[in-house]
Amino acid sequence: MNLDEIRVEIDAVDAALTALFEKRMALVKQVAEFKKANGVALTDASREAAVLEKNRERLSDPALGVYLDDLFRQLIHLSKLYQQSLNP
Repeated sequence: MNLDEIRVEIDAVDAALTALFEKRMALVKQVAEFKKANGVALTDASREAAVLEKNRERLSDPALGVYLDDLFRQLIHLSKLYQQSLNP
């Protein structure tokens, strides 16, 4: 496979990631609504740790674990920012 072909595949993965990100954030909006209605705190450290661990276990290449953790930490951070923007 040449570089252009690889980049086409990366673009397709990026498109799928974008759609999944949008779907995840729609669910985050539902979480924000639930938390507001039920007086639940924005941050749940045990849930965050569980998300990291669960997704690390799904990897077929454990060497990617540190990078996957970074990705999910950023997703969690963005989710909190979005929740805060919905419930100022």
